[in-house]
Amino acid sequence: LQLAKKTTVHMAELVLESLETTQEYLHSNNQEDYEVVLQLEEMINALDTDLTEYLLKIAKHGNQSGHIAETYTKNLEIIKNYERMSDLSTNLVEFYHMVYENREEFSEDALRDLDTMYQLLNDMLNRSLEIFVHEDLSGLESLIRDEEYLDLIEDKYREKHFQRMAEGICDTKVASSIYIDILGILERIGDHGVNIARYVSSAVKLHSNDM
Repeated sequence: LQLAKKTTVHMAELVLESLETTQEYLHSNNQEDYEVVLQLEEMINALDTDLTEYLLKIAKHGNQSGHIAETYTKNLEIIKNYERMSDLSTNLVEFYHMVYENREEFSEDALRDLDTMYQLLNDMLNRSLEIFVHEDLSGLESLIRDEEYLDLIEDKYREKHFQRMAEGICDTKVASSIYIDILGILERIGDHGVNIARYVSSAVKLHSNDM
């Protein structure tokens, strides 16, 4: 499983790079940034496929104890959460691309709020990865608190956006209509980061009960 973990860490680092590049594209309108995110998604999807096949192949050999079977399940769940984060990062650049294609832009206030969410999100995902790498759960509670804070500021920024629209500050056709979706995607990426930390803390049984 050490090989699988090492490869998953590499996958996670690509996901973090992808998210950071979406923020760069938000500000740069540079086609190269857009293409980098799409290329990273292809690489992450390939790793997802290879890791899943590898883990399932190992799991089929011999009778596994409950603990080992749970470890395989946990690893698969972590991989799927990273793959989903990559999909969401691609959704972000596709939304930004739509804005640029329509020769629009976000207001300065809207950009500041997105940057605040990005800053918190990048910090959360780095800490989530540290929990996975070192299996050190001392940072789990603070990570969960930050997820709750991310939820709060998403709601706050939704309200601010509606206020700007009412005041005619955000009057673009495309950017205004998709801004709420963008906030929601950033919040969902944060959820996936916390999911990963929860799986590391052996919460996979609780997750199974919720299914």
